[in-house]
Amino acid sequence: MAVVPISINVHELGVIRGARPVPADDIQVKFIIAIDIRRMDPISGHSTPYNTNPFSPFQLLSFGLSILQDQDRLRQVLDPKFAGVGIDTSSVAYNAMVQEIMERGLGAARRRVDVESRCRDVFLGCVIRAVLTETDTDRDASLTTALAESESEFERENYGMVAAREASIEELLERFEVVAGDETCVVCLNELEVGFEAARMPCSHCFHGDCIRKWLTQSHYCPICRFEMPTNQI
Repeated sequence: MAVVPISINVHELGVIRGARPVPADDIQVKFIIAIDIRRMDPISGHSTPYNTNPFSPFQLLSFGLSILQDQDRLRQVLDPKFAGVGIDTSSVAYNAMVQEIMERGLGAARRRVDVESRCRDVFLGCVIRAVLTETDTDRDASLTTALAESESEFERENYGMVAAREASIEELLERFEVVAGDETCVVCLNELEVGFEAARMPCSHCFHGDCIRKWLTQSHYCPICRFEMPTNQI
């Protein structure tokens, strides 16, 4: 089985400012990754969504800005995540993808840091499209089993990203109509359009309603400030 990255797009999502000027070595990058894996039909050439994609809908990686300047250190962060979805981390395509993440991510972060002397956290979004190049159903079943077995380990390691309590999502999210189109939903990377319904978390950060509900089924943290929603954990 091979998962081959075919395109990548890195977005600047915004920053969180500190109370005073922040040294560059102390700046953190919050990297939200979405990967769209599709199965390629070898006969028709058409692609369809791969329904066991463990990156759906997104994952959050957090690391120091200096990591983006060092390919070896960046790969220590990225390689385990992408190897987990079957991407060959020794392939030419993957190496090129990591290089592009470095260049685009560092460029976006530097632009933000240059204009935000008190920048504490830099938020970047990364959308990667990839294709599954083998259609062996037995291997698909093996991958599904492996994903199920690693779910609890993923929750422990992925920065505490356990789901918010379902009841709290409806109780604590405030629905409202967007009246000014100058904000971006950091989950889908699209603008909050005037006249559309959005959702505001208790920390006051706003998102598309569907986007933040999907996020909260994966993580109880606000994707911007890490405000914690209630969970089912004791």
